[in-house]
Amino acid sequence: MAEVTYSESDLGTGYWQYDFTVYNTSSQIEYPDNNIYNVFLDIGVVAGLSEIINVGLPDGWAYFASPTGTADNPSGYVDSYSLNFGAPPAGTDIAPGTALGGFLFQFNDKLDAISFEALLGNFDPEGNLIGDIFTARGSATPVPESTNLLLLASSLTGLAFFGRKKFNKIE
Repeated sequence: MAEVTYSESDLGTGYWQYDFTVYNTSSQIEYPDNNIYNVFLDIGVVAGLSEIINVGLPDGWAYFASPTGTADNPSGYVDSYSLNFGAPPAGTDIAPGTALGGFLFQFNDKLDAISFEALLGNFDPEGNLIGDIFTARGSATPVPESTNLLLLASSLTGLAFFGRKKFNKIE
């Protein structure tokens, strides 16, 4: 019912940026009101103390977080949640069949595996639950950077060109 992807960027001097996109893969026919209203990211255990140094969120979303690397909290998290119940345009939840990007977090460490838990449900404008709450869990999937994709595409194009040139000489 949910997927999370991210791109990872090395900002230099030990700082890393992660841009997350959250997809609500619920069926618009079976579950038309299952909006994602909460996304919990388990950022795992890192070697040292990992702190969030910058945050960017979509409009209508907030977060709270806990750093990693302390004796009391070896595994950290970032918990993002919608401030306005319901799907757009009235609310800021993520409706079935849609995605929302703009979840940006910068850390002073590179993260390892990132897992997520997304809560889906339907609330009235006053915040009263209508129906059931569903939980979707999984691992966030890294998306290759555009520079890597460009390098791969140009390499394949070059191989195809030289391979074709060599094949034409043989004939």
